[in-house]
Amino acid sequence: MDSGISFDVAARRARATLEAVGAAVGLTSGANADRAIRDVLARLAVSAEVRRAFMFEVDAGPGVRTSSLRYEWTAEGVAPLLENPLLQNVAGGSAFDGMRDALDTGQPYVIGRDDVPESFRRLLGDDISILVVPVMVAGRRTATIGFDGGGGRSWEAVEIAALSVAAAMLGAALRTRRASQAVERREAILDAVSFAAERFMRGDSFDRALDETLERLGLATGAGRVVLVEQRPGISGVHMSPRAEWDAANVRPLVVAPDPLGYAYFPRWQTELSAGRLVAGHVRHFPDQERVPLELDGVRSIVVTPVFVSGRWWGHVGYDDSRRERQWSDSEIDALRAAAGIIGAAIQQSEALATIGRRTAIMSAVADTAPHLLATERGSDVLPILLQSLLEATGARSAWAYQVDADGVGDLIAERLAPGEKPASEFGRRVHVRREFLVRLRGGEVLQNVGLTDLPEEEAAALEAAGIRSFVMVPVATLGRSWGAIGLDSVEERTWTEGEVVALRIAAAAVRAASEREIAEGQLRELQKMEAVGRLAGGIAHDFGNLLAIIMGHAQFLQEAAADDEARSDAQAVVDASSRGAELVRSLLTFSRDRSGEVQPVDLNAAIGRVARMLSRAVGSGISIVVEPAPALPQVTADPAEIEHLIVNLVVNARDAMPNGGTISIRTSVIAGPTSRMVVLAVADTGTGIDDETRARIFEPFFTTKPEGSGTGLGLATAYGAVTGWGGTIEVDSVLGEGTTFRILLPAISAH
Repeated sequence: MDSGISFDVAARRARATLEAVGAAVGLTSGANADRAIRDVLARLAVSAEVRRAFMFEVDAGPGVRTSSLRYEWTAEGVAPLLENPLLQNVAGGSAFDGMRDALDTGQPYVIGRDDVPESFRRLLGDDISILVVPVMVAGRRTATIGFDGGGGRSWEAVEIAALSVAAAMLGAALRTRRASQAVERREAILDAVSFAAERFMRGDSFDRALDETLERLGLATGAGRVVLVEQRPGISGVHMSPRAEWDAANVRPLVVAPDPLGYAYFPRWQTELSAGRLVAGHVRHFPDQERVPLELDGVRSIVVTPVFVSGRWWGHVGYDDSRRERQWSDSEIDALRAAAGIIGAAIQQSEALATIGRRTAIMSAVADTAPHLLATERGSDVLPILLQSLLEATGARSAWAYQVDADGVGDLIAERLAPGEKPASEFGRRVHVRREFLVRLRGGEVLQNVGLTDLPEEEAAALEAAGIRSFVMVPVATLGRSWGAIGLDSVEERTWTEGEVVALRIAAAAVRAASEREIAEGQLRELQKMEAVGRLAGGIAHDFGNLLAIIMGHAQFLQEAAADDEARSDAQAVVDASSRGAELVRSLLTFSRDRSGEVQPVDLNAAIGRVARMLSRAVGSGISIVVEPAPALPQVTADPAEIEHLIVNLVVNARDAMPNGGTISIRTSVIAGPTSRMVVLAVADTGTGIDDETRARIFEPFFTTKPEGSGTGLGLATAYGAVTGWGGTIEVDSVLGEGTTFRILLPAISAH
């Protein structure tokens, strides 16, 4: 004990302290615990005859505990320290180990000059003599009260005992204050939730109601910042995209992320939030991956509640404090969860209204295009009009159409852009769709926000250059076969809802209808031309046949009456030429005759089987034939003999296209047609292929690419006339240097 201070002085101070404690009992049991703590602290300081009394509250958060100066009383002329940042969130360190160990076990501790670092001595002075007493609640230190006597003062056991009693009383006040604050904040949060529910449900502007709701929640929680964040999938992962933000006074807004989508979601947050769990704590305890960017925004503590919309994880609401570290009570957390639920319901309602609006706009765009569909003969003419209407209806960046061939090569055939947007790059004008997505498109599946090609880096670069953040692609089929797709893309990362997709499918159906009409009208024109040529050929064939009969008869007479071999040889040449002419006449008559009375149910698999052996001999040893019949193939209506002739003709043509050998595949299958199922007979070769100019004329009568004298040019024309007469069609796909495929499509006979 300091020789300058007697035991009597220490006892007097102890009695005064106990009297102050007794007088303050009524204060600490009152409703205003904050004021009570300050009053008690002042009374204790006066009775203990110290220059400063204070209270540090201990943070009960995860990791290393910290203490922050919350209350202070100072004698006249003593500079206060309450606002000094050095005394906020004090983590301790090796210099405080002894003191911390003593306080945590409920023991007082006297701090001398040598017990504190230099930085604290500059604040408190060199003549340090501070008694610190723990405030224990349920066996755990929740605060520390301190009394700075200064002047090298010593502390007697009787004084320490009296101040320990005071600490116990302050612990009760602290419990009351914390419970009261938690209840008050919970009630304030619930008031904000009720306000939000009323504003959102009565149909106010969503954005304005959201801003007001975040402000109410921020004021109710005492947070420094409240942010609503939407999770947005990107090419590189899920991102945090801020939708709305409220900042308290003197709190700066969030740092803008370099990526327009926002910062990438922290993996831990993504895992926890998507599972419906919140994230909370003090930022300095977070992993570096989270801590560094949060500290750039000045965040010291945070609680993040997940937001779900229609059962899917949508994003989160974040409440952070940049002024101090704080702990959130269970009752506050429950109220914040309720707030997230209300915000999720409001977002769901807003998205539903927006979806209805966009769906209605898409439907109107299709309806506006209907007159053009009826007025034009070419589907390709109406496609740009439809795309422009879709673009304006949805606010998309661009609307487009791709025609995709059997190998997955998609060519951009039409594109409409919003003002100022960039057209498709060279990469985007011709894309090679991955097999996986080609199969899904052919199956009628709508694709959204997927990597379509086998070149992900090039694809990502092309999308980035064009500013495309999301897209939707709706398949288009014509006559039961995949034609390609129409689609929209956006500068926003978004998902097209089911209602919008249904409307886009209707738009795709309009494209299909226009294309099928164009095909049907082209087939009708071709059929009318073939019928006209057939009638002409039939008339000529009859007359020409009569002339040939006369010529052949007289040639045979000359051959019999010939006087020498030379004369007989000349006569034979005339007979041979007449025979070839007669063959041509028979082909012309076959081409021109009416087939309506010759049809019956035909099994294409059986027809292929009947000619298979003959075909193997006809193609030669350098060519293999692969037959792949579909099981349970429905019958079709056709002429059995002519079907067999058609198969032989296609196989012989395929053989002639493969002078160096190869493979001919004969396959049957069933596909969905516009009105009924269609049976498909496909004959494919691996030959030289057909160029576009030849393919455009391939069904014309008398057109042939074979050497003179090797063909009549009527084989495919006859086949075309027969198939269309049976209610079907013929399609041809060819790639130069790779081969050609002919497809015969005939309506299936119903099993019922």
